[in-house]
Amino acid sequence: MIPVVVSLSYQVFTDEPISIITFFKNIFNDVNGYGFSIIIPITSIATGIWVLGGFAGRYIIDKNISKTKIGFMTVFILWGVLLISSTLGAGIENSITYGFSGFCSAIFSWMIYGFFLFILFGVLHGLSIGYFIGKEIKGKGQNNKTHTNRANTSAPN
Repeated sequence: MIPVVVSLSYQVFTDEPISIITFFKNIFNDVNGYGFSIIIPITSIATGIWVLGGFAGRYIIDKNISKTKIGFMTVFILWGVLLISSTLGAGIENSITYGFSGFCSAIFSWMIYGFFLFILFGVLHGLSIGYFIGKEIKGKGQNNKTHTNRANTSAPN
């Protein structure tokens, strides 16, 4: 739906026609030459979800820490992992072309232009999703307790 809206909006405000196929070609054309910039964040996020999911479950079940806090911290940390992995991916890409100065330039640029944006998105996403995840886990936990209590009280002696 978003590509349709973007292409139609583009046609309204300019004289150049654009199709949805052109839109997707332009988006994926940037991906062709930048393998590290894509592969590193994807593998880092996939690994982070796998690792943090286990920790989050353990903290909620074993240590009885607030579900909303754990949800917030999990999502916020994943935004941090995305920032670090994207920064390193861009640094590696630039170091191939420009050497160590390219690596430093990419790291510096990501920290200037990406740090506060990622922190902002991490906090907003963490608060919103953390609240809903906590509410959902709490609701499911109460439903399980209710079913367990009913089963225990209705069992014959």
